[in-house]
Amino acid sequence: TFASSTAYNVQIAATAFDDASGNSYAGITNATTLNFTSADVVAPTVSSVTSSTGNGTKKVGDVIAITITFSENVTVSGTPQLTLETGSSDAVVNYSSGSGGTTLTFNYTVASGHVSSDLDYKATSSLALNSGTIRDAAGNNATLTLASPGASNSLGVNKALVVEGVLPTLSSSSPADGATGVGVNANIVLTFSETVVAGSGNILISIGSNPYGGFESIPVGNAKVSISSNVVT
Repeated sequence: TFASSTAYNVQIAATAFDDASGNSYAGITNATTLNFTSADVVAPTVSSVTSSTGNGTKKVGDVIAITITFSENVTVSGTPQLTLETGSSDAVVNYSSGSGGTTLTFNYTVASGHVSSDLDYKATSSLALNSGTIRDAAGNNATLTLASPGASNSLGVNKALVVEGVLPTLSSSSPADGATGVGVNANIVLTFSETVVAGSGNILISIGSNPYGGFESIPVGNAKVSISSNVVT
């Protein structure tokens, strides 16, 4: 059995073969060898999964480029997919680019509700063809098995990506909605579902039910606005 993808040459000594009359074959010498290369029968395998996106916490709308490196160049047809572990709903990410090289890229956009303290794919079988193909130049189908999540060469070990896709919501307010007889010097206190920091924009206080009947517009960064953990006053 020949080794895969290996060049061979054949030399035959002049005395190796004789005909019935005793005439020796002329031989295949160093100057005249038979050369051939055996077929490539080795399937590409996944070497590592990582990301070209910097470590840290990612919010809704951020794009994380996940890269899967193979043992040799591969060509992609169709749209293979990678499934990520992102909490109660898993993210299924389409192949983006890299066909013809060793590294394929899957661009994941953080969606509302996605959470992960250390982003990783869901399982060793999380890379799927989705009716497409991943093959080497010889036509060998790639082996798609990934390292176990959290093991060496997995996304979770190679990167430290935190996904925070849960949007803060308003838990309560004072004065409460519909309140009457509110003191003229009362503060407006907003309590959110999680810790918040000042972003951009204004807090608009209107007269009556008309949102454009402006009474006062306060920039969130103004000294009149104070934030303590999840409470905005």
